[in-house]
Formats: sequence, C-alpha cells, structure tokens
Amino acid sequence: MTKLMKSMFVALALIAATMVPSLNAADAAIPNAMTPEGIQEILTDLGYEPAPAADGGAGTVVVQIQRARQVYDMEVTLNAEAKHVTISTKLNPQTNHTGASTAAYLKLLEMNNQMGSAAFAIDANGSLVLSRSYDAKSMNHARLRKALDQVASLIPTSEPAWKSENFPSPVAANASHSGHVVGNNGSGRSNPSPFAAPAPQ
Repeated sequence: MTKLMKSMFVALALIAATMVPSLNAADAAIPNAMTPEGIQEILTDLGYEPAPAADGGAGTVVVQIQRARQVYDMEVTLNAEAKHVTISTKLNPQTNHTGASTAAYLKLLEMNNQMGSAAFAIDANGSLVLSRSYDAKSMNHARLRKALDQVASLIPTSEPAWKSENFPSPVAANASHSGHVVGNNGSGRSNPSPFAAPAPQ
C-alpha cells in the first residue's frame, strides 16, 4: 500500500469519526435495560408511572398515554429471552372480537398490511390487541419514548378498522339481523377469526 493510499485511509477514518453522533446519558442504552427492572427504570425516567399488568407476566407493566382527549393503557413487555420489547394496547376491551363478519376481519388484515411492523391480533380472551415489537438490546430512553409514540399514534389512524361498530355483540346482531349473528355463514356457525390464537393441542 502506497503512502498516498495510507494517508487517504487515515483521512477517511478521521472524517467518519467526526460524523458519528455523540450519545448523552439519556440516549445510551442503560446497563440493565434488558431486564424488567431496567425497562421500568426507563419508563419512570421518562415521566410515566409503570404499574404491574393485571393479566400480564412478571415482564409486563402498564403505562398510560394521552392522545387528544383519550387516555390509553399501553402494556410494555420484555419477553422471557430478553430479546424483544413489545408495546401493545387493547382496543374495545369490553367487546368480544371472535366470530365477527368477514368484512371486519378484512379491514384488520388490510390495516396490518399498511402498518408494516405493527399488527392487530385477537388474544385468547377475544380482545383485539394492537402491538409492535422492538429490539431490546438497543433499547434506551429515546427509543422507548419513540416506540410508545409510534404505537399510540396508530390507534386513532387505524380506528376505522377496529371501531366497536365493526364487532357488534351477539345480542345486538340478533336484534338487527333477524336472529343471525354477524358473520354467520349460513351453516349456523360464525366465521372463525383469522387472528385467533391456535387451539391447544
């Protein structure tokens, strides 16, 4: 390697070094960020009041986020392997989302396609959940705040797909559809949810 080439490499290295942004304490991943305690520490530093989730595991806490005049409960979960932090929120918690019409499920599937990394799912209790997962290894204050904002911002924009009118209760459906539950396929059975968790083997 000639002296000229060596000089060029050194110059490029110096330029690259000056272009790397510096991280302050709030932006750097904290040492115990990949533990439930570390996630709670970040949330507390950000001004939230994390509380244990009623139906979650040891790695799940709930914080409240306000958007416009609405307050949403957001669950923050660190998975058992400490590889992913998942932000999720239950929509229409008083509504059972199983056995809905095909049109309602198609709206959710279409929205899943539009949202990319975030997605709707229906849990074992029939609750509709909007969630997105993030890499836990690089989680820090700035990234966790951004993650919460990202999921919270999807709630109002995706409302046409999850609003309660799309999932009428069996009683309401019977009253307005002459005894046929919305989603009935003519065989006396409701359409199965494409979002439901698989049945235990």
